[in-house]
Amino acid sequence: MKDAPSDGSEFKKSKSEAVRKNLYRGEGYINLGKYDEAQEEFKEVLRKDRYNKAARRGLEKIPNSKSDYYRAAYDQTRAELLMEVDRAWEIAVPPTVDFDSKQKGSTDAPLAKNKRLEAARQQMLSEVELNEEDESLANSTGSRSLVQKEMARRAAGVQESDAVLLRGRKLYAEGNYKSAVKSYEKALNMLPSGPAVVDRRRGYTGHLVDGSIALADDLKSAGKLADAKVVLKWALEKDEKNANLNGRLKELEEQEEIPVVDEISATDQTHSTFSLNVSDASYKLAKAALLERGEWPVAESVRTEEFINAFDYGDPKPSMAQKVACVQEQAVHPFVQQRNLLRVSMSTAAQGRSTPLNLLVLLDQSGSMERPDRAATALRAMEELGKQLGPNDRVSLMSFARDTRLLVDGLSGDRAGELVKVMKNRPSEGGTNLEQAVQVAQQHLLARQKRGVQSRIVVLTDGAANLGDANPENMTAMVEKMRDAGIAFDACGIGFDGLDDGILEALTRKGDGRYYVLDKPEDADESFGKQIAGALRPAAKNVKVQLVFNPDRVGKYKLLGFEKHRLKKEDFRNDAVDAAEMAAEESGSALYQIETLADGSGALGTVFVRFQDMATGEMVERSWTIPYQGNAKSLAESKPSIQLAAVAGLLGEKLHQSDGGTVDFSQISNVLGDLNSQYSGNKKVKELLQMVRKAQQ
Repeated sequence: MKDAPSDGSEFKKSKSEAVRKNLYRGEGYINLGKYDEAQEEFKEVLRKDRYNKAARRGLEKIPNSKSDYYRAAYDQTRAELLMEVDRAWEIAVPPTVDFDSKQKGSTDAPLAKNKRLEAARQQMLSEVELNEEDESLANSTGSRSLVQKEMARRAAGVQESDAVLLRGRKLYAEGNYKSAVKSYEKALNMLPSGPAVVDRRRGYTGHLVDGSIALADDLKSAGKLADAKVVLKWALEKDEKNANLNGRLKELEEQEEIPVVDEISATDQTHSTFSLNVSDASYKLAKAALLERGEWPVAESVRTEEFINAFDYGDPKPSMAQKVACVQEQAVHPFVQQRNLLRVSMSTAAQGRSTPLNLLVLLDQSGSMERPDRAATALRAMEELGKQLGPNDRVSLMSFARDTRLLVDGLSGDRAGELVKVMKNRPSEGGTNLEQAVQVAQQHLLARQKRGVQSRIVVLTDGAANLGDANPENMTAMVEKMRDAGIAFDACGIGFDGLDDGILEALTRKGDGRYYVLDKPEDADESFGKQIAGALRPAAKNVKVQLVFNPDRVGKYKLLGFEKHRLKKEDFRNDAVDAAEMAAEESGSALYQIETLADGSGALGTVFVRFQDMATGEMVERSWTIPYQGNAKSLAESKPSIQLAAVAGLLGEKLHQSDGGTVDFSQISNVLGDLNSQYSGNKKVKELLQMVRKAQQ
């Protein structure tokens, strides 16, 4: 697979010509000192592309550029005044002193005077940091001002440095961050030393830091975390106390490198076990990155299983007596020789919700949620949530920012619509203390727990926690204790720009909950309502799937995705080990890449599922044989369901950069055409095909 370029994604080149011109003009106005005009150009870009990072950085640079401009004017005026003073106080070169004159009858006074003059001259020379050539010239031309000469030299050096810095800023505006950083470093090295340029040096360093952060962000987006860390560490050598650099480096160091999972030998390891997590959050975030912002998603935020489970494959649902049904499909792998793709799906039975619900909604009202689009999205989400509640349910509302406040306590579920009015009248506050909010919510529900009543927390937030203990490990440990106490934790991420996907995904994974993402009000549609409804009526808890491969028929295998949901072989029947939950009438799929042995014997293996039936509280286990298909069809000849799962899963692997560079969608254009025809009225499939085309460019 082609690596995303370090100086910016290839997709940035496809941005409209109008946006590019606005950015270029905005940077030009900054260089000319026309800051109001620059601000208007960057705002115009954001009106066309509200996620444009270059425009946002441009707006952030204007205050610093103004400061640089005024400081430069101050420096110039100061230099001119010093030169005027210097003209009036030129230092005459002292006459040569005859140290033997004392012996010839002279007094001590002239010698002492000459020594004082020489000492004064040497002090002045050291203050302006003259080199040997300057000093020699000064000794030979007593009428020339040494200070004036040094000031002129430095002024010329500053002009040359400014010119190099200007080139760097133009490169930055074009998105060529790597070259921009090199120019900034060169400008810094060229800048003369001395107290008169301290503030200018600080401004240069600020440009270098901005460029380094932008370059590190691009490297991070390309999955090159190690290179991104090197850039940030290098920048810290220039500005070691910079809080922004230190914070970003710490964030990167806490992230694991993208796990590249190789194939596993069925002879060495026959069992593949995982928790069947059903979510589509990662897919939605990637869709926004590719189709709305024209850039690759951050690789470590791509979870392949959430691409696969973003789609409905039309799998038949079991009866109430069956409780669970399994569907298996196979097709020849389109990109890897002698490999098949195997889709395994589990589905639960349809059933209504009879268990009453005690629900607590945690509403983030920090400053970052004040944006009109985010506030409107949270209101729409609350409207859809309220539609799923009935008179036997109870719902409470808490808001949190710096502090947590109980707004409504124990309202009847059929009156949940009234919460929207309460939310509208709440002002935003500064800071986000998510830790305190979760603790208070937990205490509230624990005090009201009843036998036979489901307890659940749903948080509406952008996840940007900046107060309290925001350490993911400590937060997940707290949610795990809450889960063990019988309280599930759901999260609805509001707004994709700046969303802390990592912390919300981890909290819901450890909290037996669901993770949803909404970018704009219209995303809180009927589909979101169905997701919420399903989460409020779980049918199966601790859902674990285990495939036991037959090494006589399977050489190697690879599970696509599920890196954070994999379990040990012995965890399958250890009911103390937590796993995901599934709603009533819900399906969850997994996709395997397998090497089948034509000269082997027997079936491919057996698939097992184990879960706790929420209706009876009993553990249920089922199994199905995975047949060997010696005449497996090519992907182009296979059913639309396996075609769709394959395209979704392989796109996830490509964006996650764990496909080994094998995925090339141009080789299966016929399959993409079939999907376009088979799902002609399906908006989600149309968007998937658009994402494939973007990723292939």
